Amino acid sequence: MTTKGDFRQVYCAHHGIKPDEYADHLLKRALYTHARVLKILIWLTNRNFFRADYDFLHEVGDLRRYRDFEQAVEGFIYHPWNTGNFFRSRLLLRISTTRVRKLVRKHLVPKPNSL
Repeated sequence: MTTKGDFRQVYCAHHGIKPDEYADHLLKRALYTHARVLKILIWLTNRNFFRADYDFLHEVGDLRRYRDFEQAVEGFIYHPWNTGNFFRSRLLLRISTTRVRKLVRKHLVPKPNSL
């Protein structure tokens, strides 16, 4: 079953944001808590540090079905910025795919009709 529009459209409509604000808005919500605190410092030292996160969020934004989420996660896991990166893999200075999964499920999975 599909929804009207892709995840980006549904998410933006729900939060009252413009599509060009989608990735930054979702990144703030999906980062691990300690990564949120360090985000500015990390960004100042390496502006590409969150490239894998943004790539993942853009791919997720195009989803129309929740069941396609796992394929996007697979791409995120093996993204060149994630493989072998101690800071991202061990210190979790990245987004949480679990947090993103919950949001995708919330917005893409139809709610059962109340009787």
